[in-house]
Amino acid sequence: MRRPVVRERPKRRRWLRDLANPGHAGGAFRDILTGALMGGINGYILISSVWYYLAEANYPFKAITAPDMATEMGQNAAKILASAFPTYMHVPVIYYAMVIVFFLIIGAFV
Repeated sequence: MRRPVVRERPKRRRWLRDLANPGHAGGAFRDILTGALMGGINGYILISSVWYYLAEANYPFKAITAPDMATEMGQNAAKILASAFPTYMHVPVIYYAMVIVFFLIIGAFV
């Protein structure tokens, strides 16, 4: 006599249950929200830093050129570049950021 084949439920259903019930121990919604926020912050830091240092180096690659300041799009690019992450990291701010990150890391493990 053969045993009946039992199909396991996919993990996706558990994920959907956790998403629908934010008070669940898994906290999937909170994890998704935190992941999206941290991903956005890291993306901003990475992309704006790369763009800032490319501009500082006068765009050394042939495939990447400086924005044309005569156009509206070029002026908007200059405004975005003015708010790049490295422009905010001058001497006193970097020390404050290091202290805040230190306390966040300590708080995550305590």
